[in-house]
Amino acid sequence: MFQGDEMRGSVRSRDRAVHEHGQAMVEFVIVLPILCVLLFGIVQFGITFSHYLTLTDSVRAGARRAAVSREASDPVAAAVSQVRSSASDLKQTS
Repeated sequence: MFQGDEMRGSVRSRDRAVHEHGQAMVEFVIVLPILCVLLFGIVQFGITFSHYLTLTDSVRAGARRAAVSREASDPVAAAVSQVRSSASDLKQTS
């Protein structure tokens, strides 16, 4: 009788290990979309913040150019040119 009890115990522990393996996969499938959304959100925030800093710096450079070149023939064109050249890595439309 003792040997049969040992065999049942090892079968039970093996079955439990198989079920726990499936449980780990289910937990991973539940957590993975949350982690992906969090990761992509962090990346998007970084890109948006970079664009914000570039745009702020470009506008500052354009305002500086407009203040300095107010005696020029076309100070608006000089300021716009400075803003566009400072924000060269952003998508620009007319």
